[in-house]
Amino acid sequence: MRVARLLGCWVHEGDSPERQAWRIINQSLRGLQARTHHLGEQLTPFSRNNDWRRILERAARRCGLELDAGLDAQVLERRLFEHLADAWVRQHLVQDDPEQLLNQLHPNLDRAIRSLGLSRNGRSAIVVGLLHAMDHARKDPREGMNRLTDFLRLAMPWTWTTSISTGCRILSQRAWEICEAWLVHGLGPWASTNYGRVCAVLVALHLYSVLEETGEQFDLAGR
Repeated sequence: MRVARLLGCWVHEGDSPERQAWRIINQSLRGLQARTHHLGEQLTPFSRNNDWRRILERAARRCGLELDAGLDAQVLERRLFEHLADAWVRQHLVQDDPEQLLNQLHPNLDRAIRSLGLSRNGRSAIVVGLLHAMDHARKDPREGMNRLTDFLRLAMPWTWTTSISTGCRILSQRAWEICEAWLVHGLGPWASTNYGRVCAVLVALHLYSVLEETGEQFDLAGR
C-alpha cells in the first residue's frame, strides 16, 4: 500500500497480493512499467511493456550509472542500491561516524546490518536512514539515536546470545521508513520527479529482498 501511494497507483487493500503487485507494475501512466517508458512508447499503443531488467536499466541510467552489457537483474539491483546509497551518504552524513554508531546499537541489529553484504556506504545509509526515521522532527541525529535505542530495547531484549535473523526481522519492520527518509532528504537531485519515485521503490524492494534472503539463511543455520 505504501509503494502504491508513492507511485500514485490505485490499489484496493482487500485485493490479493498478486493483484496489488500487478497494479503497481502495470497500471497505465503510474505503474513502474509506464513510468519507465519513453514519451514515444507512451504514445504508441503497440509498444512493448518493460520487463524488470529494463525497468532497472532505465532507472540506473537516469541516475547516471554506467552499466556493463549483460548484467543480470540481481546485479543491477545491487549496483543501483549501492550507487544511490553512496550519493545519499555523501549528502547526509551525520557528524558521528555511522560505523561507530552501529557499534553502539543492539548486537542483533549490528550483526544483521554487517551480514547483508553491503558496502560501507550501504551500511551507513541504513544506519543514517534509521536515525532520520526515528527522529520525526528530522533535526537531531542524536535524538534519533536515543529513540532508536529505546525502540530496540523493547523490540529485542538483551541476552547473552545474538540472533542475526532477529535483527533482519526488526530491520524489515523499519525498511520502508528508512527508504522514506532517503526520499524525504533527497534520494538524488531529482527526488521528487518521476524517476525519483521509481528509484525509491526499487531501493525499498531490493532492501526487503536482501533482508529476507539473509534472514532465511541465518534461520536455517540457527543463528
